[in-house]
Amino acid sequence: MKRAVILSDSHGDEEGLRWMLEQLWRTTGPVDYYIHLGDGARDFQRLENFLLMRDPKCVPVGVKGNCDLGVDDVPMQRLIRFGDAYLFLCHGHHYAVKQTYGVLAHHAREMGCQAALFGHTHCPLCKTEDGLLLLNPGSAADGRLALLTVDDAGHLQAELKEF
Repeated sequence: MKRAVILSDSHGDEEGLRWMLEQLWRTTGPVDYYIHLGDGARDFQRLENFLLMRDPKCVPVGVKGNCDLGVDDVPMQRLIRFGDAYLFLCHGHHYAVKQTYGVLAHHAREMGCQAALFGHTHCPLCKTEDGLLLLNPGSAADGRLALLTVDDAGHLQAELKEF
């Protein structure tokens, strides 16, 4: 089994991210991935050593959002393998997620993904549509994140958290 912490929309609140992760770590075992979905890409980069001190084997991965101006070393989207599942990561603003999830879901399915992870709306969402998990952790600046696990058979399970 693998475990990931999903964050988004920290909007400069690096101290809040640290506090929230410290609260989470009180009840959570080792984490394999830390994923940031944009609008705080630099906040997340500055936390890398903090994350690696707690989970030395973790993989920190992120994408940039519409507010991450001048962040040219972080891609707009990624496809990652998470155990035996594939995850599509994006901020969401290029997929009209404030109006519909259809565009995002279609793109993720075309790429062979089992989940689409996004932010942008600041509204937590965890639902499965036709076998595709749509996961938005909500805004980290509002004390929200998500935990995602995958078992050895590739089944995903997500949990929204609020601090």
